[in-house]
Amino acid sequence: MTTANLYIDDLIPAKNGEWRVIKSMFKDRKDSETTVDIAQEKNEVSFLYNDKKKLITNTSIDLIKDYLSAKIYSIIIPRKWKDEDISSPTIKCKEISSKLVIRLFDNYEIIPDRSSATIEGGIFLLYIDFTSGNRLSIEVYNDLDIAAIITNNKKIIKAFDIDDETIEKVICTFQER
Repeated sequence: MTTANLYIDDLIPAKNGEWRVIKSMFKDRKDSETTVDIAQEKNEVSFLYNDKKKLITNTSIDLIKDYLSAKIYSIIIPRKWKDEDISSPTIKCKEISSKLVIRLFDNYEIIPDRSSATIEGGIFLLYIDFTSGNRLSIEVYNDLDIAAIITNNKKIIKAFDIDDETIEKVICTFQER
């Protein structure tokens, strides 16, 4: 296993137990893209972040989940929205969003490229498939409804109300090439 200094935005999960490094910081590598094979150690490799989100390898996969969950729970609305009496995401909304992000990571090895509060009162999650160009936008509302829309090149492919029965169909549509 190669040890490297990386940041969360530098890694995306790839197929066959590999992680694709977008901005390599390997001291002995000059290329801008590298693939790190962690197939044999997948359950033992994770991320441990300090306040600068610096990667420390050889920890447990649960730390990735902890990081993703902490990222969701740390979402707040801008001060401007507070002044306009726009609701912050509720704890229950954050809980549902966190569980959804973890489920998508566990089952489909995808992580959100963006997460933020929404002006409608909820949490927005954006997943991007860089191979197909598909974008999956998910919104978890404070009333706990979950909606998703899949777009490609600003064209709507499909919209969904998400529940336990539709999540697989959503991801299959998102990952279509």
